[in-house]
Amino acid sequence: MAILEIHKKISSIAIDFQRAYGRTVEIRVFERSSNRIVELFLRSRRRSPEAPMEAPVPEFKVNGVKVFVGIPQSFSQLDEAIDRAFGRPVKD
Repeated sequence: MAILEIHKKISSIAIDFQRAYGRTVEIRVFERSSNRIVELFLRSRRRSPEAPMEAPVPEFKVNGVKVFVGIPQSFSQLDEAIDRAFGRPVKD
């Protein structure tokens, strides 16, 4: 999946989230680590010809709690993951 498609899908889910809950959603994109040692390690791996460039795997966090890793298929899939993360019963 192309990066532009990923951004569009995440933006669409964020808009659905805002409409459903009436709250602002903040999307942060991190490409670098604040840890200089980790950043040096990652830079050396990126330059290595053996290390293929991988597509980024997004993580969704709510109030600092990781609720979903990957690209959700829909808003409802992300909504269910949020409910599970905070111990709310999920409707089947």
